[in-house]
Amino acid sequence: MQHVPWLVVAIVAASTSFASANDRDDFADDLKDYTGAYYSHYIIDHLTTFKLGDKCWAKMHDKDENGIHTASFWIGYVHELAKRVTKDDWSAIETQGNSDREKNKPVVEAMIKDFAKKKLSFTLVAEGDDCDTTSGSLMLRYWTTVGDSLQYLSGKSKVTIKLTVTAKTKDVTVKVTKSAIEITGSRDIEPAEWSEKIAKAFRRSKL
Repeated sequence: MQHVPWLVVAIVAASTSFASANDRDDFADDLKDYTGAYYSHYIIDHLTTFKLGDKCWAKMHDKDENGIHTASFWIGYVHELAKRVTKDDWSAIETQGNSDREKNKPVVEAMIKDFAKKKLSFTLVAEGDDCDTTSGSLMLRYWTTVGDSLQYLSGKSKVTIKLTVTAKTKDVTVKVTKSAIEITGSRDIEPAEWSEKIAKAFRRSKL
């Protein structure tokens, strides 16, 4: 009988992990539907990771909230970085040959997989089961600022970016190493000059 609780815990943990994977796939589909572009799906699927609770995911999928809209900006920022550092325009490649997206999508997906392997990965972590996805959401505004700050990356080597939003802090802190940028931001209280703190860290990172 003493082993039963351990079995229950193991099953719950596996179920939670599986649900998160499905949610990212569904969110990638949301972005494909929202933008009309396969490369939007692949950016979410191959280089963007989410660690969000179930209630938060429900809001991210909600078209009346701002998760999908914010993610579309992220798609644009990643696309611009890729064009700058690889000279590959995923949008143009996807629509080449009389806009034959179905024919071109394997080529684009392979490019994005390679970009994720060699140039960029991003993880968004939200503390707790729920989150704010309204227009004033600090989590989504941090994410947009991180996206805009990609303009300061050189693209010479891979950079791993992690954004964690938590109730445990009232500030924004940024830690930069030789290959990673870790941002921790307040979930509930807006810090002073937080956007400049993030942008400055990217500018000074030399990554």
